[in-house]
Amino acid sequence: MDAYFPCIETDNYDVLAPLNLPTEGNVLDYGLSKMQNMANMFGLSVQSILRDWPILLAAVTNSPEFIEYRNGDPVIFWGKMLANGALPWNSDIKRLIQNILH
Repeated sequence: MDAYFPCIETDNYDVLAPLNLPTEGNVLDYGLSKMQNMANMFGLSVQSILRDWPILLAAVTNSPEFIEYRNGDPVIFWGKMLANGALPWNSDIKRLIQNILH
């Protein structure tokens, strides 16, 4: 994971690893504390990220691209997700993921 998401706080980034994303069940509280840590690290709105992350996560895990790209490179996975205009992207979450990928 460190090779894909290099930074001091890499333990937070595993929440974005496609293989770690929940495939069934409740996504409502998945990774909220780590998303909060990363929002703080990048100076983004914690409130909007925590509000919209479960909504986005539910849409991501139900998208056809999730099954297709889940086992591959996290950068490619999130690149495909970011390009998917049908997903309910919150601008702060999008910025957070883009910051991590670059």
